[in-house]
Amino acid sequence: MGPINSIREDSEMHANLHLYICADVSRRKEKDGSSMGDLLNIFRGCSRKPGSSDDALSEVAFYLDEDALSVVFSFLPAKAFFRLMLVAKRFHQLSTVPRFLLEQACHNKSASGFFHRDYYAPYRFLLIDPYAGIPANFPDCFNYSDQILASAGGLVFYQRQQYWDDEHGSLCVCNPARRTWWTLPSPRSKKFGKEKRVSAAVIFVYDGNDVAEDYKLICLTEATERPAFQHCGVYDSAANAWTTDEEIDFGLRELEYDHPAVCGETVYWASDCIDYISEPDPYVVSFDTTTKRTEIIPVPEGAVIDSYDDTIKVGMWDDRLPCLIHHSESAATFTLWMLRRNNEGSPQWVKSHEISSTRYVRSFVLSHCSTGLLLVYADGYNAYSYSFKDGESQQIGWLGSLYSKLIPYANTLRQCCKQEVLLRRPEMTSSYLIARGF
Repeated sequence: MGPINSIREDSEMHANLHLYICADVSRRKEKDGSSMGDLLNIFRGCSRKPGSSDDALSEVAFYLDEDALSVVFSFLPAKAFFRLMLVAKRFHQLSTVPRFLLEQACHNKSASGFFHRDYYAPYRFLLIDPYAGIPANFPDCFNYSDQILASAGGLVFYQRQQYWDDEHGSLCVCNPARRTWWTLPSPRSKKFGKEKRVSAAVIFVYDGNDVAEDYKLICLTEATERPAFQHCGVYDSAANAWTTDEEIDFGLRELEYDHPAVCGETVYWASDCIDYISEPDPYVVSFDTTTKRTEIIPVPEGAVIDSYDDTIKVGMWDDRLPCLIHHSESAATFTLWMLRRNNEGSPQWVKSHEISSTRYVRSFVLSHCSTGLLLVYADGYNAYSYSFKDGESQQIGWLGSLYSKLIPYANTLRQCCKQEVLLRRPEMTSSYLIARGF
């Protein structure tokens, strides 16, 4: 199992491996016009003496038996997996195995790009990982009235109105890579399907083998009458039902609905910073989905917040460490504070990073990508990323709009549900895959 462990520990090696396979497939097709049959034969060639003329992957120093192949393949992003389906029956077989699809999703959590749009303009996709991504024309599957709320584990959750006077709308989930979708049942309150301001977060439910089959979708929207309350809903995919659908106290301030942070069974939101005379200082609020309790956490004392120009949001530094991200327009900086707990369980903020940025920032999000943890932000028309690994910022793309909300997407094979249906019936041919970016 040494080779498998090395692939788990080295994402660059895994990327080089699947690139080498794709290049070798293309080279052989150009040479003799064959599809090479089953890709397993290529890997079996690795057991022969390296450098032999008939060794398809003589440069890859891995000795894999057939039982280990599915483990290796589960590290491939969906884009590479679908490309290799053209030349290997084994990939077709694996695409029908639910357990393999879940393992692949667990191994490909990094963001491959970001959905974004300007108001009701068409959705676009900013690609940051060339080895992953979505079919080139997939954003066209969203209607002009559709609104993406959240994306997690390769699934995209969005609002859909079936017709112009649809009274309640619907909540849907899709997987862009699989081109599948499903409509979630409506809660009793009929909320979340049409409201203009809805926040959504996803909690995956892991089994004993660290594989997540089910999830919880947590939604917030403004309550109708009580100002300190939010209408909160929790959808459980295992039960295919809403287990929570009620108004809960989240504090007097409005919340930053974009990009709530998930830590275990708890979801975090940051408040706005606008200076209301009768309202408390800005804060972070947490919601425990198991107890339905909220906790108001004041911002750090050392965070000097300008009520009109500054913005605070939350993110996850790692799976267990929430953080606060404060952007100061006047100082043109981002400041990160880690949320820790003392022995009594009381929250404590620890300042960790201060990062120079552009002065005007319209959107920002902390995202785990293939190159490490990035702070991705937009000044309006341009998108930038700051790498915590090398401490450098760079421009990563042009958004073409002033108020784009950046929504990270991971390139996985995760099913929407067992009853999912195809957005369009795909024909698994080379022309189909190439035309759509796969």
